Amino acid sequence: GMHEIGYHAPNLLNPLLYPGYKTHRPYISGVELAGWGARFAKMPLLERFDAKTIEQLLSNQTPYFILPLQLDSDSQIQTHSPFDSMADVIRTTLTSFAKHAPVDSLLVIKNHPLDTGFVNFKKLILQLEDSLGIKGRTLYLESGHLPTLLDHCQGVITINSTVGTSALFHKCRTLALADPIYNIPGLTAQCSLDEFWTDTEYPDQKLFQYFQRAVIQLTQINGGLYSQKGISTGVESAYQRLLLSESPLQAMLRRFPVQPPSESCNAH
Repeated sequence: GMHEIGYHAPNLLNPLLYPGYKTHRPYISGVELAGWGARFAKMPLLERFDAKTIEQLLSNQTPYFILPLQLDSDSQIQTHSPFDSMADVIRTTLTSFAKHAPVDSLLVIKNHPLDTGFVNFKKLILQLEDSLGIKGRTLYLESGHLPTLLDHCQGVITINSTVGTSALFHKCRTLALADPIYNIPGLTAQCSLDEFWTDTEYPDQKLFQYFQRAVIQLTQINGGLYSQKGISTGVESAYQRLLLSESPLQAMLRRFPVQPPSESCNAH
């Protein structure tokens, strides 16, 4: 929290010190801080409510799917996604869910931990429930222990969130509506969104282990940003990586050229 405030607080002066300043984000820091403050102030109450909701969901053994929300402001959505916003994603997913999902199933929609709270997703979902004729078949969560939800769900629908890799780790059927790095035949579902609700193909766990090892060894360096030890480790790891004549990923691609991907059948 203090790191976030320390980063954003000086930005409050940008419009005064630099007239015409524009942030890459949809709102200036002060507005976002106000949104986070209002949302986080309610979080203890929301966490208790969501915990009871999840407990009841698991106790009833109701089959459910998960739609984890992402941030509208991220380049994952703005640049690398066919969607304009999370509201668009919710409409698309709920429309398909209403027409094609098993009638005894629920859709759990979980908000992103760093959402500013400016969009009333709960209100939108309730309106869609009513218009699509699926009243009572969604659960909206502001919080909740995601690994527990992943352990018991029927499947995960994501655009390109890193939650997708968590879902694969938990052996969940996973559909990516964009084309993230883990959208690979054998890992994610290669069918359409409409078909996904009744699809039966689970991720190949051996393939996922190979994928996980490759990502760690070829694209990651040790270190962190929130402790002196982590920073020191990160600097040393980055230094050693920069001294290489070619990166581990480049070396691997030179030895094993990647074939052009076939046309994906994912749809939304």
